[in-house]
Amino acid sequence: MQMDSLEQIIQYHQDVKEHHQAATYKIWAYYHDPRVTKYESAPHNQQFKQAAAYIDMAITKVGTAGDEWNDRDMSIEWASRRDWSSLMAADLLYGVALELIVSAAHLKIDTRNYVSHMSKTDGDTPYIGESRTCLAEDLGRDIPYAHLKEIEATLDFAKMKRNNLAHFGHHYQGAADFSMLFVMLC
Repeated sequence: MQMDSLEQIIQYHQDVKEHHQAATYKIWAYYHDPRVTKYESAPHNQQFKQAAAYIDMAITKVGTAGDEWNDRDMSIEWASRRDWSSLMAADLLYGVALELIVSAAHLKIDTRNYVSHMSKTDGDTPYIGESRTCLAEDLGRDIPYAHLKEIEATLDFAKMKRNNLAHFGHHYQGAADFSMLFVMLC
């Protein structure tokens, strides 16, 4: 018997939930005995690499207009809309990359807390605010207060832009300087 759409969606949800639970255990196992894990690199390093891939995509594939658009016969309105959409997509990628970096830092700094949270929540990672607090406390021991405040302000700004784009989006404000700010923080 073939499953209907709702049953299939529920099955997908269950599959993902089981995967998250298994991944939580694998992450925990890596930090307790990396010799017996199937991971080739630390989970936090995998997150850093994923963030780098998003940054690279934002810089090289999404955020800049390619030459192939210059020769197309299209209205000016469409060209400006496409450029605007590219900037929006790049800012979304920067926001995701920054959250991945903060999350990876939390996993590295306080593995026990991070994995414990995942165990209690069926594989959900800690909220970004909790990860930011962990990172800020760690950085606060090593860098000047003013520099920490710049990092926090940039993270706040990236989150504001990402949330606007992901949840509302119609009052987007872009500028090339924003992208460089996010890349520099990454």
